[in-house]
Amino acid sequence: MGAEVNFGKRVQNLRTDWGLSMEQLAQKLSVSKSRVNMWENAGVVPRRDMLLKVADFFGVSTDFLLGSTQEGKLPVEDKEVQIIQRGLKDMNAEQHKKALKILAAAFDDIFDDDGE
Repeated sequence: MGAEVNFGKRVQNLRTDWGLSMEQLAQKLSVSKSRVNMWENAGVVPRRDMLLKVADFFGVSTDFLLGSTQEGKLPVEDKEVQIIQRGLKDMNAEQHKKALKILAAAFDDIFDDDGE
């Protein structure tokens, strides 16, 4: 039961760290809100495919989710990168292309590569 408790608590902590409700996380992972609730509160650990999807979404290892290791959470400074990556996953091809152009222009302006 220890792994289940660790999994549920870790999912809950990650979800709240990212400012997501159970319903929002459920939508992102294409599962029901009750499924997320079962993970967090009833000690249910999902099948391997969903476990991998949860780990990928949060950018952590499955070992971390299952409580086998304390390593796995992103450092605070990497959360901004994770937010951008998560946003890019939710975009269609045209939105993705537009976002990359905007980011490239912003970085060009910030680092002023042409001025050096």
